[in-house]
Amino acid sequence: MDNVFFKSDHLKFGNPTSARWQTGNSSTYQNNLLLEKPQYVVSYNAATKIANWVGWKVDKTWVTEPPTQPGELLNGLIKRPEFITDPDLLAGGYDGNIFTGLGMDRGHLSPNRDRLRHPKDELATYLTTNLIAQSMDNNRFFVRGSNSSTDASAWFNIESKVVAPMVSQGQELYIFAGAIGNNPNPQKKTNVPQLLNMVQDGELINQGNTIPSNLSNRQIHVPTWTWKTIMAVEQPGAEVISSNIETFAYMTPNVAEPDWTLSLDGVANPLNNDVFSPFLKLRGNIDNAAAWRNPDTWRVTLPELTNILNERNRLRNYDFKFDFLSNLP
Repeated sequence: MDNVFFKSDHLKFGNPTSARWQTGNSSTYQNNLLLEKPQYVVSYNAATKIANWVGWKVDKTWVTEPPTQPGELLNGLIKRPEFITDPDLLAGGYDGNIFTGLGMDRGHLSPNRDRLRHPKDELATYLTTNLIAQSMDNNRFFVRGSNSSTDASAWFNIESKVVAPMVSQGQELYIFAGAIGNNPNPQKKTNVPQLLNMVQDGELINQGNTIPSNLSNRQIHVPTWTWKTIMAVEQPGAEVISSNIETFAYMTPNVAEPDWTLSLDGVANPLNNDVFSPFLKLRGNIDNAAAWRNPDTWRVTLPELTNILNERNRLRNYDFKFDFLSNLP
């Protein structure tokens, strides 16, 4: 009976935490609440007020913009939309305005660039159940017009250098993304020179520390890590067997990258921490910005990521576990 209700194509190969939708006011306080949408699926956590994960399918049909209709702006949208409360939440929602003054980005888990099929699909990514507080250095491209991976964050490079090429080649991807940890304390906004030197109205706008009180006062978590899994099928509709799929998994630190002028000998890889180390091999120092921004620096295996997420759940006494691609043999 469980599977009768899960008709979402995005969960074709499994619901990673067996998330469920439950009606009634008490359901808003569950930590694994299923929210199914045409564009993506969410496991929402009312304790952290962010998603455990967001899952979506992407192929060429999802990233191909429709022809502009008479009277529309070129991209079909009216300016850049603001994040709004998810109408599927019965209580406890918030909108993106509370991020004002934070000094971190309003980060998508499912990016709007993967939902260009129709303006409504793109707008759907601007619900706060798809939103996290994301460090500038873990989200942006830093040099406009550049196509170099050294001029963008590792997270951005996963989207532009891993996902986008596979989609353009005709592959079908099933992606899950999420965030873990919580840092309610002020932290450095950025150490990227191009961002540090940005000026608006005659003022440097990215200097100093973040101000997370708007979020922490509402018990909204500010993640310390972001993660993403990708399963790539060689073409839409292809039979899924072990020889024609690839899986990728990444964990990127949600902090300002190091100040390389102070790190001449490199910095210890943040993945070598006490919680993760039982599940990962020891990694060498990171010597420069190019290595920090390289997705391969942050690549892990799917079993490693699963074990790390489940250890986090054990420490938080959650009653669910992660199991990716559980519908595959």
